Amino acid sequence: MFAEIRTRYPGIAIELITDTRALSLTKREADIALRLAPPRQQDLRVRKLADLGFGIYASQAYLDRHGEPDFTQGAPGHERILVHDELIGTPDMAWFSQLTAGAALALRSNSRFAQRAACAAGLGLACFAPLSG
Repeated sequence: MFAEIRTRYPGIAIELITDTRALSLTKREADIALRLAPPRQQDLRVRKLADLGFGIYASQAYLDRHGEPDFTQGAPGHERILVHDELIGTPDMAWFSQLTAGAALALRSNSRFAQRAACAAGLGLACFAPLSG
């Protein structure tokens, strides 16, 4: 997507900020924002770019220790990896939080890379968009 923007508009420099803050477009903190949830700000042009699916992941070592989670009961006896509170209301985290309401908190981080590494290391259940390729 960024390559296409640069081809069409070569005078535009792209600064990509991956942060948990919702920068204000009306205060010119950003010109374009890509968000998982609808913005709360008024007077913005909003366009849906794509559907994004999510899944619940765990390492095989974690599942060997804890067994398969029972999501109908909130995954009791399991541990989960969550985002910081300011992102817990995004559609993926709201869904995951509900499905794992009975699980203990193992880690809370604003870094998706740290969450993926913790999940791969067997720390707990986590919710991510599928990795491509």
